[in-house]
Amino acid sequence: MGAGITLLYTARTYRLTRRGQITDPFTKALERLGSSEIYVRIGGILALKQIVQDAPEQADAARVLGHFIRHRAPKANFGPADEPLPAEPAADVQAALTRTHVDPREPLDLHGLHLAGAQLRQADLTRAHLRGAMLTEAELDGATFTGPTCVGLTCRMQSI
Repeated sequence: MGAGITLLYTARTYRLTRRGQITDPFTKALERLGSSEIYVRIGGILALKQIVQDAPEQADAARVLGHFIRHRAPKANFGPADEPLPAEPAADVQAALTRTHVDPREPLDLHGLHLAGAQLRQADLTRAHLRGAMLTEAELDGATFTGPTCVGLTCRMQSI
């Protein structure tokens, strides 16, 4: 009986410790994303990517990266522009684009974003929303396009 109680206590302690090992870095990474310094934001992105790699069940980190991209990338403009759009994404947006995990519950939403020149080699764009995204000169070698991603694109192969 004592061994069973000890085992339950140990398991509970392990879960709480594991949760703390993820929660603290997650909170610090979120704080870094709000920085005005680009190198601090990139550090936050790299920390979130490490959390996703170490704890794939922590889908919130992958979700945050997607929302960061939507917030920081300029909107695509297919008409006359008031100001010129960049030839490539900002370094922090590019760092977030090269995420290592796709959350099946919340596909990557890139619709309507200006992502010209983005480096998306080997990217898993499964079920990503790309309608209206400007991907001129984007590197898509080996990128995987499946599911509704292909709406509005010419996608006949599993990977391009």
